[in-house]
Amino acid sequence: MENKLRKLIQELGKSKISSAAYDSAWIAQLAEIDNNLGDRALEWIREHQLADGTWGANHFMHHHDRVICTVAAMISLAKFGTREDGVRIQRARLGLDFALKGLSADASGATVGFEMLLPSILSQANSLGALLRPGDLNLDQMMDGLRKKMASQPDGVINREVSMAFSAELANDKPEMLNLSNIQEQNGSLGGSPAATAYYALVASPGNQEALDYLRNVTEIFGDGSAPQVYPFNTYEIAWSLWNLSLINNFVKDNEEICKSHIDTLEKSWNSSGMSYAGEYSLFDGDNTTVSFDILTRFGRTVDIQALLDYEIDDRFRCYKFETDPSVGSNIHALSALRKYGYPSDHPAIKKIIRFLVQSKQCESFWFDKWHASPYYATAHAIIASAGFVDDLVPDSIRWILETQNQDGSWGYYGASAEETAYCLQALLIYQRYGGSFKKETLRSGLDWLGEHMEPPYSPMWICKCLYSPETIVRSAIISALTMGSDEA
Repeated sequence: MENKLRKLIQELGKSKISSAAYDSAWIAQLAEIDNNLGDRALEWIREHQLADGTWGANHFMHHHDRVICTVAAMISLAKFGTREDGVRIQRARLGLDFALKGLSADASGATVGFEMLLPSILSQANSLGALLRPGDLNLDQMMDGLRKKMASQPDGVINREVSMAFSAELANDKPEMLNLSNIQEQNGSLGGSPAATAYYALVASPGNQEALDYLRNVTEIFGDGSAPQVYPFNTYEIAWSLWNLSLINNFVKDNEEICKSHIDTLEKSWNSSGMSYAGEYSLFDGDNTTVSFDILTRFGRTVDIQALLDYEIDDRFRCYKFETDPSVGSNIHALSALRKYGYPSDHPAIKKIIRFLVQSKQCESFWFDKWHASPYYATAHAIIASAGFVDDLVPDSIRWILETQNQDGSWGYYGASAEETAYCLQALLIYQRYGGSFKKETLRSGLDWLGEHMEPPYSPMWICKCLYSPETIVRSAIISALTMGSDEA
């Protein structure tokens, strides 16, 4: 396991991530501007239609993911497809109808920007005749959410410093909703989003060379015409992976030299607004800021805590300005970072986070976070942040983890997965480190199962505009759990 750990550290920052049908479908629409770029993406879309006719993550049904991916794919096929693609659209209609009816069934909630993106792409699909029962859709009512969100933006338009830049394709046929003089990043993208960037090159700034170069680079890296949800995301990958690995006893001390370049990258990317998910982006957020601060502190680097504290508001820590829904995970990570920095458990900021987490807990046992489809992610992170510090948050969640282990030793909310099993083992091992006890067989069976299922591919469970898997981060959690287990089980 030591060799796997060191290999992973050496590969950090490469932004390894799964392909996304949603973004690939947007790139497919560029066929009228760049045949090679658009046609390769369209071929990828054809090859990745699921058995029920939809597109999206195939391990389980997350209805928001299926809806947004399927409508985007249907649009690209309706605009540029062949006679055979008409059959694909017919198959998609029934699957889409089922997914639309099931939106309320997604326990983790909507994907990013769903209420704003859906009416925009449904309108496009409707105009192309791709939908099954367009009369059932009240597009004007759906637009209310977008109108309210736009009213909250600076000067009523979208610029690169606000989170809506990542979903700029919502502007549809109204590119004037974008601040065209302040929307594009230095790498040519809009917020690192291939979908938003494709829209920009298609509608807002037709044929924009910098945007097309960015998209060509991304699809060339992926090699099959597809694109991910975000690219690059190097600081995000570094911070989250090192956070997982730092749970291993003596990890920082034993790996300080090999991690130095990555810590240097985080430190150089830190500024008065905290941290973005990649060094070159203008958009900063509370989750990346808190996790990066935590890691920099663990490695003995000194950065201004005020950047983190600027995300504190009246009742919690926020992720973005103008956010509609709070992030449980961002508050858990703020708790961890402030604890590591030295805040006592009775500090007002800590007490504020605890109140928020108590109010957000489901069935007095677990948490969901808006950035991840599995409750094991947020719940495990809460246990890790709280054990030995805010112990009242821990027992019910530990009991829930123990009670939901599968007979083969695995865990999984939608079905057994290596990622979720790793999170549960991390939480149990940290709990044990602070004096907690449970049956040894729980660890043994979990570690045995994980050791046999640690290799990718991993099920997409992270939430963006659709579901995705940040492979290196997931792998870091798995290696962390197995290493911790071999040391402490």
